[in-house]
Amino acid sequence: MSRVRQGELLANETLYRQAASRLQRMARSLMAGEGKTAGFGPSDLVQEAILQKRLKVGFSAVSDTEHFFALMRRGMKQVLVDRSRRRDADKRQIPTPDNALHAVADPRLDDLGKALRRLRSLDARAYKVLRLRSVEGYKWEEIAEMVNINVWDARRDYGFALNWLRQHLEN
Repeated sequence: MSRVRQGELLANETLYRQAASRLQRMARSLMAGEGKTAGFGPSDLVQEAILQKRLKVGFSAVSDTEHFFALMRRGMKQVLVDRSRRRDADKRQIPTPDNALHAVADPRLDDLGKALRRLRSLDARAYKVLRLRSVEGYKWEEIAEMVNINVWDARRDYGFALNWLRQHLEN
């Protein structure tokens, strides 16, 4: 990663070759619920995400391999979302003043944000496990590897975080 941050072109290619199998697994996992993809496979998803992130972010800002994989997973999700939006665009109508929805701020979102910040300050590891599982969609084994704990500790931390959030959001 340090060679990538320094801007070495060959370092980028080496990073992709070394990360290829994990990126392919991530892509297959994300595409599992997509149904028919019309000739769009995991390799295509990985390549589109790499191009997207390289253009938007540049990999010189990536701090470590965990950050790289999180960035790539987010990029792959965005590619799938964009493809789905394009595919379903004809089903949506253009909003007019008559049929436009007016967004109403939900105060529960503010409460959730505050509770998540409190959880992060209370137990950073439980917060990280919750984020990796709920937001990023990683499997238990992947979370355990990323956080450097065993699977049962990851599940325990996740349960703790959920219960803590429920208690603090009910009050």
